[in-house]
Amino acid sequence: IARDYATKRYRSNLINWGMLPLTCSEMSIGKNKGTAADEILCGQWLVLPGIRSAVASGAESVKGYLCAGDGSVTEHTFELGSLTDDERKIILAGSLTGRALEEKAGK
Repeated sequence: IARDYATKRYRSNLINWGMLPLTCSEMSIGKNKGTAADEILCGQWLVLPGIRSAVASGAESVKGYLCAGDGSVTEHTFELGSLTDDERKIILAGSLTGRALEEKAGK
């Protein structure tokens, strides 16, 4: 998760490895302060219900829940941005290699 991506290359690298290029302007991430009091810390985890269908349908943002070790849960909006059809297929296949294998198999 990032506040933004310095270049399109960073974002593309995530997608090619099958990772979601999530951004969140609300949260403080590292030295970058957000608009909400929450920040992402080591040991916390993120739940994104319905993320696969959101990616497949072309959603540009998703609701997610940040879960802390103390049991607290906070809801945030995470942006996926405008994913192209090819980028969505790569993410859903797990990586650029996975997508190439799917194409080879005729999927």
